[in-house]
Amino acid sequence: LGDMSPDEQRALEDDLESAARIQKAHLPRLGREVAGWDFAFAFEPAGPVGGDCCDVLAHEGSDEATFLLGDVSGKGVPAAMLASSLHATIRSLVSPGLPVGSLVERANRLFRAASVSRSFATLVCGRVSPGGSLEVCNAGHCPPLLRSGGTVREVAPTGLPVGTFLSAAYGSHELRLEEGAFLVAFTDGLTEARDPGGEEYGSERLAALLSRLERPSARAVVDASLADLHAHTAGRARGDDLSLLVVRRSEDGAGARR
Repeated sequence: LGDMSPDEQRALEDDLESAARIQKAHLPRLGREVAGWDFAFAFEPAGPVGGDCCDVLAHEGSDEATFLLGDVSGKGVPAAMLASSLHATIRSLVSPGLPVGSLVERANRLFRAASVSRSFATLVCGRVSPGGSLEVCNAGHCPPLLRSGGTVREVAPTGLPVGTFLSAAYGSHELRLEEGAFLVAFTDGLTEARDPGGEEYGSERLAALLSRLERPSARAVVDASLADLHAHTAGRARGDDLSLLVVRRSEDGAGARR
């Protein structure tokens, strides 16, 4: 970088700014409603671009919706390019009625076959349906937290990270959420964020926070989680991308995505 001319440095900065705008444009646009469900998310890359991907996809002609939260190994531009590739692959494969385990299995084959490195991605992919049905596949990702009936529990992995092997099978959890229950998926940029003394935030602290919230909206869960995280880090710079996705069963049965 020190050998670049001022014009070359400005061109590089412009490229990174454009890449950041493109990545943000691919984040969920939560203006449409999904009957019975409420969504909210946060996306905070450590640099101009990051290796996380997040989306909520409504199915045309169906009351179902598919959601995903992924974290590609590595950082910066290479990770962002791979995250974009994985995101596009899943979007192209999504269809109503396709089990999420089968969706992730197909995405894994395409991601692995196209990979030019040993990169992999952890991924949470799920589908919501009317009546509170939630199917979720966890491909080696940080276990999401499910707040239901006043308790918080982890949703364990159901397969290996995407890209680990060309042929891999993926299972899923079949859940039914009561009104007000919610699932919180997050990348390790949240749980591994450290305070000035070097202590990690940790999933236990997040679980304790979620257990204290009183009938929050999806957006309120995101806001409370970020506020607690920022109180923990006390302004300490993060070294990893941070993404958070909340999937909540609406209490009034007319959920909106925010």
